[in-house]
Amino acid sequence: MLNTLINKRYLIKEKISSGGFCDIYKASDIYEEYFQTKREVVLKIPNDKLLNKEDINEFLFMEYKILRQLSHDNIIKVFDFGIDTNLNVPYIVLEYLHGILLKDINKNNLTKKNIKKISENLKKTLKYIHKKKIVHADISTSNIMLLKNNIKIFDFGVSLDKKDTLKLDYKANYYINNKYSSENILSGKEPTFDCDKYSLKLVIKELNRYCTRG
Repeated sequence: MLNTLINKRYLIKEKISSGGFCDIYKASDIYEEYFQTKREVVLKIPNDKLLNKEDINEFLFMEYKILRQLSHDNIIKVFDFGIDTNLNVPYIVLEYLHGILLKDINKNNLTKKNIKKISENLKKTLKYIHKKKIVHADISTSNIMLLKNNIKIFDFGVSLDKKDTLKLDYKANYYINNKYSSENILSGKEPTFDCDKYSLKLVIKELNRYCTRG
């Protein structure tokens, strides 16, 4: 995929990570470069296993639709959705985040004040998401990024929009994060707001466990 031009617009520069469903790439928007307003973006593209599924376009579009409803400083921004018909590849274009995953930070450097601020921001953000009738369903330290003066929640790939009739088959259990998932999710039931609250509680508990400074 490196140096591939997606839909004659997004040039893939670097692979950032691989998840259960998708690969994440850093890319440049050649339209932005042409108008000298250079902007780094991220492309989320289904991995080879998922690309063979008939409903993959619909699957990725669900995440795009959810993110399009969310406008919050602590939630990753979505810019575009498309399908490269030549490569037969659907994709989502997201903002590029300059930070470090919560799971990768040196927890020994965290103070109680840091943790309190992070926790309060996460709780407020989750409350906003739930107010939109959306369940994230995969809150974990892998899906939260710590920026210089902010935090960002991302990866809404298995999220549930309670207003939408189109939903994932949660009984498949193929996306479960055993460390942070509630019993409801582990048993293959449809995720609820309480599932998110449970996961966030575990994230905050983990941060507090490592805190040794005031």
